[in-house]
Amino acid sequence: MKKFLTLSVLPILASSSIRLLGKMMNVGTVGGEKVDTFTRKGTPIIIAFWHGRQVMMPLAYRGTSASILISQHRDGEIIATIMKKFGFRAIRGSSSRGGIPALRKLVGAGRQGQDLVITPDGPRGPARQIQMGVISLAKLTGFPIVPLTFASSKKKVFSSWDSFQIPLPLSNGLFVWGDPIWVTSKQKKDDLLQQGLLLERELNRLTDHADLAVRQADPVTYYLQNANQELSASSK
Repeated sequence: MKKFLTLSVLPILASSSIRLLGKMMNVGTVGGEKVDTFTRKGTPIIIAFWHGRQVMMPLAYRGTSASILISQHRDGEIIATIMKKFGFRAIRGSSSRGGIPALRKLVGAGRQGQDLVITPDGPRGPARQIQMGVISLAKLTGFPIVPLTFASSKKKVFSSWDSFQIPLPLSNGLFVWGDPIWVTSKQKKDDLLQQGLLLERELNRLTDHADLAVRQADPVTYYLQNANQELSASSK
C-alpha cells in the first residue's frame, strides 16, 4: 500500500502542485527563442540545469519530446514517475551508478529525435560543479548543450548537498536559457575539460544573475539590462 501511494498518488499530487505553483507565481523567461530555433529546425538539444533548481523545470520545456536522466537511487523512482506526468521519458542512471548503459540509452533517444535533459552536478554533487557525463553525451550525439536555470524571489531552501529549492507562491520566478555550447567528436581530453568548465561557469553565471533579477520588480527587464555585468560577492 505504501509503495502504491508513493508511486501512484504522490506523483499526481506533485505534478499538479508544480503546475498550480507556476500559475501562482509571476514567472518570466529569458532566452527562450534560442531553443525555439532548434525546435523549428528539428535539431535535438541537451538541456542542462543544476540539481537544486529542478522543481520548476518541467514548466520550462519548449520542445515536443524529451528524455531525462534520473538516478537509480530510491528517490529517483518517484522523480521519474513525476516526470512522466509531464510527458518526459525517464532514463535511469548516473555518473556513479548505471552510467554507461544510461549514456547509451540517451544517445539512442537522441537518435530518435528527442531532446535530452540532464543535471550535470547530480546525483551527489559537488553542487554546481560539472560532471563530465554531459560533455561525453554532447560529443557522442553532436547535439548542442543549452544551459538553463530557474530562480525565485521567495523559496524554501533545504540543507541538502544541492541546497534544493522549492519556490513559494506569490513570488517572482525567472527561467533563463543560455547560449548553446557545442562539443565536437574530434575534440581531445583537454578541450573537453575546457568545454566542461565553460558550461559550469555559464550555468553559475546565469544562476547568479537570475537570483539577483528576481529580487527586482521586473525581473526580465532587469536581467536583460544587467546580465553581462560582473557580480560582486555581496550581490549574490
